[in-house]
Amino acid sequence: MKLLFFTPILLNSAIARVSKIIIEQLLLEGHQVLIVRSEDPSCFHLPTYDYSVDIKNWNEFESIISIINSVDIIIYQIGDNFQLHQGCLEWLPRFSGIVCLHDYFLGHLFCAWSLEHKLESQAVLEHWYEKKMVNNFFNHNSSESFIEFAHIHAPMTEWMSSMALGVVTHSEWGIQRVLNSCPGPIEILSLPYDRLQISLKLEKKKNEKFTILTMGHINWNKRAESVIKALAGFPEVRNAVYQLVGAIEPHISQHLTMLAQELKVELIISGVVSNDFLAAAIEQADVICCLRFPALEAASASTIEAMLHNKPVVVINTGFYQELPDDCVFKISIENEILELKKTLEYIYENPRQKEEVGLRAGKWSKETFCPEKYAKEIVNFCRCVLKEKPIIEASQIFSNYLFEWDDQIKTTWMEYITKPLKIFEHA
Repeated sequence: MKLLFFTPILLNSAIARVSKIIIEQLLLEGHQVLIVRSEDPSCFHLPTYDYSVDIKNWNEFESIISIINSVDIIIYQIGDNFQLHQGCLEWLPRFSGIVCLHDYFLGHLFCAWSLEHKLESQAVLEHWYEKKMVNNFFNHNSSESFIEFAHIHAPMTEWMSSMALGVVTHSEWGIQRVLNSCPGPIEILSLPYDRLQISLKLEKKKNEKFTILTMGHINWNKRAESVIKALAGFPEVRNAVYQLVGAIEPHISQHLTMLAQELKVELIISGVVSNDFLAAAIEQADVICCLRFPALEAASASTIEAMLHNKPVVVINTGFYQELPDDCVFKISIENEILELKKTLEYIYENPRQKEEVGLRAGKWSKETFCPEKYAKEIVNFCRCVLKEKPIIEASQIFSNYLFEWDDQIKTTWMEYITKPLKIFEHA
């Protein structure tokens, strides 16, 4: 099969890493894969993953038209970041394909896209939600209030799913909005991922302190503040250190630093680091806190990474994390977050044997579940399924467009007369 991937390829993108894993496996299995990178052109000079195939930029329009005409199907890797997925939004409305949906919440992606599509974005909001949503959606003075509102009332999942011939996503918790809007097949596949390899020799930890790690984009819903507050009540707080690895805004870094100082918690903010540094930080951590609330993603790469490293992981019992086996991670509730987190950290600290057992179970389960070989086979089968249904979907869209245009002219009594012949497609 000949496949075209629209995907980010930057080193700082977890989706780019997933794409590399999938594409390498597809090539091993004899498929032909072409790549169009989807980032904002201002990012084209930044470091990228290495691929064994040629890569086009999404704004090379003539070349891409030629490529599209030569492939069996297009696969768009989509997440909630316009800077990484700008090219997908340029091409998906014109040449539909499979959308691999990495986030169930796409509010930030939609907001950035709407800057150049004001009238169209208002129509989208009114169509999928309600007219008053237009003002409510855009009228927020902080990222926190925007997410609190939009992830419940207008997550924009439907907007993206409606443009796809089929959707692949990576957990079940937010699937209903996809089912309500995607015209084609839908599949839930476990996100393929691999374990970072350490190319440097690890030194023994400089101290014997109990080390808690949070990695990834450290924004407000990563719950780092909650970890600091939980550690403040930790009986062995002097023997504990909390490390943050990943991108972090200066104001969040300053707030967390001041809070840690006030509560006498040792905090290390490492920021963006190399893969070697990250792998070493994971290996040297005693426990990894992968807390998210509200949950916005279809799957958490950082959680999978931690599990693949045989680490005990603490999660909030929501979204993707709720679907993880209870005996492979430590789950806490958002309703009693800080107290339960404190008790969980105490338990892990006081029971090193049980901690290792949970980590080993997590490692075994994650290797079997987030498996590139399995994913590659399943997505090829899904592509074939979508290709079979593509003529039906396209015909249905043509008829629905006619009906939409005729809406003011058609009497209700005519609807059965018009729609009855379309029933032949039900058995196609």
